[in-house]
Amino acid sequence: MLISILDIKYPPKESFVEGLLIRTLSNEMNVKQIIITARDDSYKKVHRKRQCIYLNILPQRKSIGRISGMVHLYFILRLIKKKYKQRTISLLVRNDPFYLLISVISINFGRDGTFLSSFPHEYSPVFVLKRFLARTIFLYVGKYIKRTITVSKIGEVRLARSGIRGKCLSVPMCVNRSDIVSLDYRDGIKSENNILKFIYIGTHINTRDLGLIFQVFIEAINNGLNLVLHTYGASEDEKKWIDENIIKNTYSGKICVHGTLNRKELFKVMGQYDVGISLIPPLYIYMESTPTKLAEYFSQGLPVIANSEIPFQKKVISESHAGKIVKYDKTEIYSGIKWLYDNMDQLPTMKTNAIKYVHEKLIYENYADSALKHMNRL
Repeated sequence: MLISILDIKYPPKESFVEGLLIRTLSNEMNVKQIIITARDDSYKKVHRKRQCIYLNILPQRKSIGRISGMVHLYFILRLIKKKYKQRTISLLVRNDPFYLLISVISINFGRDGTFLSSFPHEYSPVFVLKRFLARTIFLYVGKYIKRTITVSKIGEVRLARSGIRGKCLSVPMCVNRSDIVSLDYRDGIKSENNILKFIYIGTHINTRDLGLIFQVFIEAINNGLNLVLHTYGASEDEKKWIDENIIKNTYSGKICVHGTLNRKELFKVMGQYDVGISLIPPLYIYMESTPTKLAEYFSQGLPVIANSEIPFQKKVISESHAGKIVKYDKTEIYSGIKWLYDNMDQLPTMKTNAIKYVHEKLIYENYADSALKHMNRL
């Protein structure tokens, strides 16, 4: 029995959770699992689906809700421990330092627990108090944590620096084998009239510096390059601001901003584009990232333009020959886009390389056995 405590609300759609924990471990390998998430009142509080029992019951992690959630979690874990005392259980806590603290207090975490850390809360650039509390908690609980999972080796080094030195397994953000399109499918999709169509999928918050990408595309379009850029993941306020201040009427039809789509919808629309964008500001909090969208672009046969400051991206693009690696610099990004535009005849080869690479290196099924072994007694 695996008990997963997640720092996201129900239903859990984050790549690692849905792709590895649910679709691979539970649905394909029949691992029984209790998944505890933050509450969404539009869904039932408790329900079962295949091998998973979902507890949609924790308060949202905001203000008093965070404290209330810690109390809720303590009693939930005590009840689970009592109910399943005759069975072997393993606990997985994702990211949240406060949930980690409660878990260490509630159970024998050294024997039964694994900490999944995919974001450096202890280095949060915005919330100073949150950063201080995370570092304090990690120093306290570090000696009780024997197993960790990160998305890259850089994450393992970061945790060790914060006092958590358990045995670490690195699992990059991937896709499932069933998500990957066939080579024949991509071969049937042709670029239209020498138009090169780019897609960006992800958050539009300020720290992702999308303004730089818009500037580069506007300059390229003004210089006569026949480009289209569509972005997905903007809030209504973000979309309105970008439409009014960047796109205006001048670039309507060339640059379009869309709201959030679920993963199934995104996989459907990705086939309409030629190149994926994974340009991530080289801030410390992003250095260990293994971007989900990089694997998802590849799974749909899209070459990717990515920046070299993120080590995982540099490695993947260099190994796969399925895109263009550039520095995170306006001139470099422009040159990379122009190179792709001038070499559109190479797109079919890069598309094939992308699909082959993701099949070999970036599917969760490749990590399932090692994850089960790592998460103690499963």
